[in-house]
Amino acid sequence: MASRRFAEANPELLKTVLEELQKSDDWAKAHISEVAKQFAYVLNLDQNATEKILSRRAYGVLPIDQAVLDKQQLIADTFFGLQLIPSKIDVQLWTLKS
Repeated sequence: MASRRFAEANPELLKTVLEELQKSDDWAKAHISEVAKQFAYVLNLDQNATEKILSRRAYGVLPIDQAVLDKQQLIADTFFGLQLIPSKIDVQLWTLKS
């Protein structure tokens, strides 16, 4: 969400943004039906299915560690294998670019 340089130059702003994201996630987790209703309408999906999907979602702001990168790499590799993206993505490389 931000370059390393920006994050290091603005630690208080970054802290505030992360706190607000956590509040938003906490609200969404506590109001899954309301969120599902909005998503279902905007994305033209079945509300019950959307609610089920959202109830299985992990909520919260977490640091990016190697386990997160490994999961993201698996998703990127799967998307490439299914030809949903045109080329392989090295997730680790993207985290180092900033």
